[in-house]
Amino acid sequence: MRRMWGAFVVLLLSTTVHATDSLIRNAAVNGFALGFAAVAQKAGVEAMIVNPAGILPDNRSHLQTGYSSHFQNLYQTVFVGYSIPTYTNIGIGVVVAGRMVDSIPESISNSGLGEITGSFSDSEYQAKVGISMKMNTDWSVGASVGYYGHQILSESANQLSVDVGIQGRLGFADIGASVLNITAAPKNWSTGLVQPVDRHLIFGAELPLSARTRLMASQSLEDGDSRTNVGIATELIQQLEISAGAEDVFGEWMAAVGLKLELDSFQLTYSYGHSGELGGTHKLGIQIGI
Repeated sequence: MRRMWGAFVVLLLSTTVHATDSLIRNAAVNGFALGFAAVAQKAGVEAMIVNPAGILPDNRSHLQTGYSSHFQNLYQTVFVGYSIPTYTNIGIGVVVAGRMVDSIPESISNSGLGEITGSFSDSEYQAKVGISMKMNTDWSVGASVGYYGHQILSESANQLSVDVGIQGRLGFADIGASVLNITAAPKNWSTGLVQPVDRHLIFGAELPLSARTRLMASQSLEDGDSRTNVGIATELIQQLEISAGAEDVFGEWMAAVGLKLELDSFQLTYSYGHSGELGGTHKLGIQIGI
C-alpha cells in the first residue's frame, strides 16, 4: 500500500509542471482566488504567472511571499518575489518558487505485511526574471525569462523559457494578452527523456461592474486545448476585499475564494479552493510595499 502511495506521488509530481500549470502558478495566492484570470491586471510579481506586462503595480518596490501545504505537510510549496521600479516607466521583477516533498515511504510486501525499506524526497524549483515598460498612460509591454529544475529520486530535469505580454485600456475595459513559452527549450531529463513544451496563448479583459467591483475573464489556448478562467473581486469595506474565481481544467470546473486585507504598505491575502488531485487547498500570502 505504501509503495502504491509513493508511486502515485511520483506520477503526480512528474506531471504537475507544464505551460499552463507552472510551479509559480501553483504557489500563487492572489491569482488562485481569481481563477488565474488576471491577464489584464497589474498584479506585481505574480503577473509573471500569466502576463509579464503587469509586473509593476505602482511606483514602489514590493516584496511578496506565499505558502501552501498538502498531504499532512509532506508536500509544501513556497514562493518569494520582488519588484523594483527602476525608472518612472520601467519595472523589474524576480520571483522564485520551490516545492519540497520529504520522506515519502517506500515499502515491500512481506507475507502480506508492508515492510518499510526507506524513503525518498523530491524537490522542484522555478525562477523568473521579468521586465515591464509603460509605453504611455494606457499601455505597457513586458517579457520574462524562466528556468525550471526538478529532482525526483535519482533523476533530474531542467528547462528554459521566455514569455511576452501586453496590457492596455480599450474603452472602459482593461485588456491583456500574452504568450507563455514563446521560445522554450524542451524539458530534458537525465534519463534521456525529452518533453517538448508548447506555446500558451492567453487573452482576456477586466471590466468594472461598479465603483467597488470588477470582473475579469480570460481564455487560454495550448496545443489545441482551450481553458476558460473567470474571477470577480469586490471591496466589502474600505481596505477589505473578497474575491472568487473559477477555471475550466480539461472540462472540470475548479473554484476558489479569497480574502484580502490591504493597508497602505501591507497586504495580507488568504485563499481557499480545490486543486484537482491535491484536493482542498489553503494558501496564505503577504505583500509589503517598500
